[in-house]
Amino acid sequence: MNAQKTTFGMTMALAVLTLSAMAGVADAKDLPGRPPYGNACRGPAVTGIAGVAIKQSTAKQMARTHWRTKVKLKEGPLYTNWDASSKMGGHYHCEKKAGTWRCSAHGYPCSMAAGAGS
Repeated sequence: MNAQKTTFGMTMALAVLTLSAMAGVADAKDLPGRPPYGNACRGPAVTGIAGVAIKQSTAKQMARTHWRTKVKLKEGPLYTNWDASSKMGGHYHCEKKAGTWRCSAHGYPCSMAAGAGS
């Protein structure tokens, strides 16, 4: 009985890791490794997840907040400008499942200077 539980648990863990790796590969293809715009944006692109809400706009806001948190930890607070990132190809990916929206935000860490150039 314990061997069956252990095998099932290991199979589930492997499935989760495989799906996580596949999601990372898909995101990596969305944007090239380095941003196309000088020093105002940095690479590689960052993905913020965990936007789950009834309204799509709320799910996008939650994903964007997670993106900013990850960028702040990685590059510092000066590179958390989503508006500038979206001008450099940053985007959302949203799906509706079971009556809720699930969104992720994917883009380069950019500073305010990137937004000024466009």
